[in-house]
Amino acid sequence: MVDKLAIKTKLVIKGIHLGNALCELCAESEESIIHLFFDRKISKTVWGMCDQWVGVNTMHHNKPCANFQHFHLMQLNEK
Repeated sequence: MVDKLAIKTKLVIKGIHLGNALCELCAESEESIIHLFFDRKISKTVWGMCDQWVGVNTMHHNKPCANFQHFHLMQLNEK
């Protein structure tokens, strides 16, 4: 994983303080990769739509690498 998104939790680690690390979209949780791509309601909806599109019914992991590996192991790359 390249991990190049400038999310708030990483900016704080780099010494860039923005007042808080809350997600700008929902202000309910710290802005992180996991929050943006897996925890938010809209993210879960998008993953569900992707499942429908490729014709599977599966659970999703909350870590990007594990999620990718899960799809790869299911051989969805052929679909």
